[in-house]
Order: sequence, then structure tokens, then C-alpha cells
Amino acid sequence: MYCKNCGKTLAENEKYCAQCGTPKIEDSFESSSFKVCGICGSPLNPNDAFCPNCGSASKHVQFKTEPTIDYSPKNRLIGGLLGLFFGTIGVHNFYLGQVKKGVAKIILTIVSIAFIIGSTSLFISSGYTDINTGEFIITDESGITNAIVLFVLGILISSGLSIWALVESILIFVSTNIKDGNDKPLKKI
Repeated sequence: MYCKNCGKTLAENEKYCAQCGTPKIEDSFESSSFKVCGICGSPLNPNDAFCPNCGSASKHVQFKTEPTIDYSPKNRLIGGLLGLFFGTIGVHNFYLGQVKKGVAKIILTIVSIAFIIGSTSLFISSGYTDINTGEFIITDESGITNAIVLFVLGILISSGLSIWALVESILIFVSTNIKDGNDKPLKKI
């Protein structure tokens, strides 16, 4: 073993380096914890510019390690396709683990359907069809107005959900910042 500070060879029973006084720590004495001469293999002090044994210039070598990215196990292609075809009810959000978004989309879808069904019901109950002429006769004009308002709101909510799902699907396909519910990025396609 060698001293991590000065590179002096240490005996197994030594607790401190006799040359520099550095404490012997087992983890710091691996071969990667000190510099050695690239020519003769002699141990070098961390600040040595030249090898004291052969005189060659020592260079500090740094290895650049890329941080490992923990990608999501979810498939980007499946998420994007689910968003395109079933995005208004949030299926792709549930697949990616984004449960709150998925629940919000289901609630908004139910509300938009209820508005459209309610508007149809109000429209039908606001008048009657004359049996002789087949003409729809309006008996309650405020009911018709409410039916139109509910229908327009239902269509606006439904359209908004469709646009939201389309944008999310496109982002799933092309963006590099899309993450699943566990905050892990999706792998590129």
C-alpha cells in the first residue's frame, strides 16, 4: 500500500505515514487514489510535476464520466399514440403515471358530455312538435337560450380537451423534457 498524500510505501501494520504523517485509510489506498508515473510506475505526490525516479513530466488525467440517466420504463411511442387516440379521457396520462392530469381530463369529459346531454334535454322540453304539421313549436324561450349556452359550453370544453391532448401527444413525440409520473425522462424514439 501507498500513502495517499506522498506515495510512500506503507507496511500493513502502519496506521500513519512515517514520511508525512497522513493517516492510513483503507478506502483511499486503492490504485486509483494516488498518482503514479506513466513511464516507470513510481508513486508520485499529488502536486509533483515531475517523477522523482525517472524525471518524466507527470500529467494529471481526468476522466469525464457522463452521468447515468435513469430513464422511465414507459414507451414514448405508446404514450404519444394513446394521447392521439384517447387523449381527451387522459389514457396517456394514466399510462405515464400522471394520475392527477388523467383524473382532471376524465372529469372535464364527463362535464362536457353532461352539458351536451343537458342542452338536448332542455331543448326538447322547451317546446313540442305539432302532430299535424310536424313543426317544432317553442313554448319556453329561456329554456332554448339555456340549451344553447349549455351546448356551446359542452363543445368548448370538449374542443379544449382535444387541443390539450393533441399538444401533449406532439410533445411526447418530439420533446426531450417529457417525464413520467416518477419524474424520470422518457427515452427517445
